[in-house]
Amino acid sequence: SITTGGISAVLEAGKRAVAVKGDKVLGLSGFIKPGDHVDVLVTMTDPKKKMEVTKVVLENVKVLATGTKIQENGAGRPMPVDVYTLEVTPSEAERLALSANTGRLQFALRNVIDTKTVLTKGATVPHTLTAFASKTPLKLSSHKKKRRWRPRRAVISVEIIRGIKVSKKKFKL
Repeated sequence: SITTGGISAVLEAGKRAVAVKGDKVLGLSGFIKPGDHVDVLVTMTDPKKKMEVTKVVLENVKVLATGTKIQENGAGRPMPVDVYTLEVTPSEAERLALSANTGRLQFALRNVIDTKTVLTKGATVPHTLTAFASKTPLKLSSHKKKRRWRPRRAVISVEIIRGIKVSKKKFKL
C-alpha cells in the first residue's frame, strides 16, 4: 500500500520539492510564507567574462514551506539556518541546485495575481552603474573666458502617493 502525506501530497504532478538554505535577507525578513510565489535571482561569476552577474533564473515559483534547521558554523557551534522549500520542475530543480551551490541566492516576492514572465539580460557592475546615467548629450556652454562642456539639465517627475492623496514633484538633475 502507498502512504501519502506531507509535502508530497501537495506537489503538482510533474513538480518536485527542493529545499535551499538561506537567511533573513533571502527570506525578506520573514515576509516569505508558504503559498507565496517568488522569483529566484542568483549572483555568480560569469566564467566567460570573469565578472559577477545577477540574473533571474526562475520565475513565479511557489513556496511550499519555510523553516529553520540547526547547522554547525565555522567554529563548530550550532547556529540556525533558514530553509525554503520550493515547488519546481525537474529542469528548474537543476538550475536551482546549481545556483545555490555556485552563487548567492536572492528571492523577489511576487504579487499573488502577477503571473507575467519578464525576460531580463541580467545585471553586471558596469550595467548597474550606468542604469540611471544621463541619456542627454552634453552641450558646449559659451563663456567669454573659457569654453567647457556642460550637461543639459534633465527633469524627472515623481508621483507621491500618501493614502488617497496623490501629488507630483519635479526634480532637475
